[in-house]
Amino acid sequence: IVFSSRFSKVKGVLNFGVLTYFMCRCFKKSRSRCYPTIVAYSGFEYPLSILLKIAKLGIKYMKVNGKSFSILDFAREFQVDYKCVTWSMLSKINHYPVVIVRIIK
Repeated sequence: IVFSSRFSKVKGVLNFGVLTYFMCRCFKKSRSRCYPTIVAYSGFEYPLSILLKIAKLGIKYMKVNGKSFSILDFAREFQVDYKCVTWSMLSKINHYPVVIVRIIK
């Protein structure tokens, strides 16, 4: 069973909303078990475990200089409270909120 913070069309992925996000943040030291959400995929039927590994590889392209991309991470980067992060601060960092992965056989 895989928990997700957003809706997914992938079988076996259950949406528990923001609760899932906070669970992953709390268990940051065991981050190896936290994967990005697979929203959808098409084509050949892959096992969920393979899809999660592919998603984890894809997440590397969403990160900036090896850093994560949540509002809490941005606040830490700018050394301010998360409520003080502004759009002008965010515009200084390249951010890729979606990754599309294509498997070439």
